[in-house]
Formats: sequence, C-alpha cells, structure tokens
Amino acid sequence: MEENNRKDQKENIIYINRILRLFLHLIGGFASIILVLSFIFHICPLNFFQHTSADKALSVIYIILLYFLILVSIYFNLKKDGEDPISFLGLGAGNPHQFLLFPAFILSCLLFSLYFITAININCISIDFNRFHPWEILYAFAISFLFALVEEIFFRGYLFQNLNKKYPFMVSAFSSSAFFALLHIFRPGTLIFKLFYWAGLTLVGLVLCRLLDKTRNLWIPITVHSSWIAMMYLYSYGVVVREENYGSLAWLLGFNSTPVAGVLGGTLIIITGIILDALTGKKSEIETQKS
Repeated sequence: MEENNRKDQKENIIYINRILRLFLHLIGGFASIILVLSFIFHICPLNFFQHTSADKALSVIYIILLYFLILVSIYFNLKKDGEDPISFLGLGAGNPHQFLLFPAFILSCLLFSLYFITAININCISIDFNRFHPWEILYAFAISFLFALVEEIFFRGYLFQNLNKKYPFMVSAFSSSAFFALLHIFRPGTLIFKLFYWAGLTLVGLVLCRLLDKTRNLWIPITVHSSWIAMMYLYSYGVVVREENYGSLAWLLGFNSTPVAGVLGGTLIIITGIILDALTGKKSEIETQKS
C-alpha cells in the first residue's frame, strides 16, 4: 500500500514537472520575443502590447512567433519525454472518429447561426451583407483554423491530456479550461463581462475536453473551435448592433456584443457538445459490436 502511494506520488510529480518545464520554456521564449521585437521596432518593452494593438505588422509578426514557439516547445518537450508528438496529441490520421469532422463543422456553424436568427428576430442586431466579401470569409476560416490549431494543441492536446493521465476527468478538464479562459479575459470590458466571458470560455473548454477524451482525436475539437472562431469573426465584421434593444438583453446575447459571454451562446455550446457526444457514443457502440 505504502509502496503504491509512493509510486503514485512519483508519477504525479513527473506529469506536473512536464507541465512546469513547458511553461518555463514558454515564459523564456515569450520574454525573448518581446525583447527582440521591441529592439527591432524601437519601442519600450513595457509598452509592447499597446503597440501591438496599434501596429498591425507588429501584431502579425508577434502572433506568428508566439505560435511557432508554442508548437516547437510542445514538440521537443514530448520528444524529450519519449512520446510520439502526433500520437500523444491525438493528431494521427487513422482515428476511427475522423468521420465526425465534417458533421462537427456543419453543426457548429448551424447552431451558431441560430444565435444570429434569434438576435435578429428580437430586433437586437441586423446584418449588413454588403460588408461580406468572399476573401473576407475565406480569411475568417483560415485564420480561425490557425488560432484553433495552436490553442487546441496547447490546452487540450498537451495540458489537459497530461493532467488527465493522473487526475479525474473533471479535475483535469476544469483546470485546463479555466486556465484557457483566464488567458482570454485580458481585454477591455466591465467586471460582469469578464465573469460571463470567463464562464463561457470555461464551458467551451469543458466541451472540447469531453470530445477529445471520448474520441482521442484532437482534430474534432480543432474543427469545432475553428468554426466558432470563424463565425465570431464574421459576426463582429458584418453585424450592426442595435444598442437601444441589445442593452437590456446583454445577459442573454452576450456582454460587449460577445456571444460566448451570454446565456444563449453558452446554451448553444452545450447543445453542440451533447449532439457530438451522442454521435461519438453511437459510433463507439457500433465499433464495440463489430469487435
């Protein structure tokens, strides 16, 4: 008994050390990126993020370098631990749940469209279709895929799965999802907006953790996540908010015109998760019967 406890403690330390080592690498790389770009663009490192919001070129270079740093750090950390990065992260092409990718994309877009329909019907928003251009839509889905790819590899593929090897699902899922949400709330807004936004993003993380845990296929969370981001981008680009009606229903539609920071957005996220969870369950039952 005592020997088993020691073994468990040792394994816990190993997985926690993995995560801490990656974080140290990321912090060091993050600081280096800021210092180098600050030197090149002749700006004060302490005011770096004020310049990224104003200088689009600096912002794009910063994001590319940051995402490259995350991917490279995860790859070499997994290699150092004797893991196959593709297999560990759930990015292999032979997963039996690959059939879910297209339904996941369509379902995510359709359910988000229900948000548009509801908000239009209660006269809180209108859509200016003249703002939409084919290249804009293509850009929305392309950039959304990049964001979702890196975030899912880091938060679900690496962080959640390392935690889930030693801790119960809910502990691992909530910890990684809460951290995921926390890193997104550093944006202008009231306290109530930040609380709703944090709760909504934590819910997003829980749904995506569930999908990964059940399918062992990271491409499914990536597909769902990128679809949501793309629809959010198109929403912010083509929607005209009618403030006189929207204000009293912000709790429903989302504070700061952010769907995930409202009850309706959270409900649609849960419905998406329930439907996809049911689809994976049916597939698993079929595979069990075949085997």
